Amino acid sequence: MHNAIVTNDNLTGRHDEQPPSWIRRILLIVVVSGVLAVLAALAWPTIEKPVGLAAVNLSRLWAAIIGATTFSIICSLVYFVAKKSLWDFLDLLIVPLALAIIGFGFAAQQQARQTQLENQRDARAQAVEEQRAQNEALQAYLDQMNNLMLEKGLLRSKVGDTVFTLAQARTTTGISQFDGKHNQAVTRFLSDSGLSRDPALLAKADLEGADLHKAVLQEANLAGTQLDRATLTEAVLISAVFSATEKVGEDTIHITADLTRADLTKATLLEADLTECTLDRVNFTKATLQGANLSGASLQDANLTEAALQEADLSGAVPQDAPLWVLKERSTNLTHANLSHAALQEADLSGAVLQNVDLTDANLTGANLTAAYLSDADLTDARGWTMEQLTAASSLEGATMPDGQTLKSTDNPDGPTFEDWLKRRGRKEDAENE
Repeated sequence: MHNAIVTNDNLTGRHDEQPPSWIRRILLIVVVSGVLAVLAALAWPTIEKPVGLAAVNLSRLWAAIIGATTFSIICSLVYFVAKKSLWDFLDLLIVPLALAIIGFGFAAQQQARQTQLENQRDARAQAVEEQRAQNEALQAYLDQMNNLMLEKGLLRSKVGDTVFTLAQARTTTGISQFDGKHNQAVTRFLSDSGLSRDPALLAKADLEGADLHKAVLQEANLAGTQLDRATLTEAVLISAVFSATEKVGEDTIHITADLTRADLTKATLLEADLTECTLDRVNFTKATLQGANLSGASLQDANLTEAALQEADLSGAVPQDAPLWVLKERSTNLTHANLSHAALQEADLSGAVLQNVDLTDANLTGANLTAAYLSDADLTDARGWTMEQLTAASSLEGATMPDGQTLKSTDNPDGPTFEDWLKRRGRKEDAENE
């Protein structure tokens, strides 16, 4: 009797369990469909190409609608037609679904790899085609120039002659289109043939932004040439002339090259003439400028880090007691330039404006600083300097001295004057000697 009662109770409990109501099933379908719609909208841009539906151009909205509708229909058939629970349905689909996901992932990976290979192949083909086009254009240019030299008398022409104008136009057009490798061939041809000197095909030419990496322009006449933002890294510019005078009627005018923001990293400019040229923001890092003439040039914000400036002329032809505005107008202007680690042995910096210049660890052995304006300059750990050099400077107001002390200025009213710094250093040296 006891067992029978227990059995009846168990049966009664089972009959009391009610299947989920239609409302609960519909709500479940709606919620899950909404979640799937959001996921489909987010994932669609990344999966449409691997599944081969990129050509359909289906928007995220339609992808979300289709995904939600498909799931809703399947769930409705499972719930209301087949009278099965969702777990029964998932139990049947779990293995095929897992295989489908794995297959889709593998296909997507293969598609991505294939696309990458195709892109690389296209890039190589494009590079080969560009090189072929550049080679053909270079050969055509050389053929044209040979014709002008041998048959039209280009080597004997002067500025203004038709053959000179034609040759200059073809040269500047070619340089603006060629890459650094082909421009190296062009500049070597101009240098070897003498066309970079007389007649000077590149003088007053517009070479803005040109790629002249490793260009060969030794002794070239580049007076008045527009070279702003040009790439002249590792270029050979020994004794090149960037500045010249020209007679216009009864007046004599100064023609200078514009190299604003040009990159002359590791360029060789031995004894180059850059008098009064515009060299603002030029990158002269590790450039060779021994014996170069930079007098009167504008080098504001220029980078001369580790540049070799031995015996270079950075002077300004102004009297020692000239006012600052005269210095800035007529002198070599190195305001905010970076001369850290630069070699300045025997360089002439007399009358130059070196305001806010970084001379950290620069070698000043034998450098002429007479009347140089060194306000706010950083001379930390500068080497080779002497008291006579610093005393000859026009101003050291606010400068950071080699021992790290900053002199008195408007921004540093408590700092020592240059005279006080000299006295303190003299006392220190005396103490060390004792």
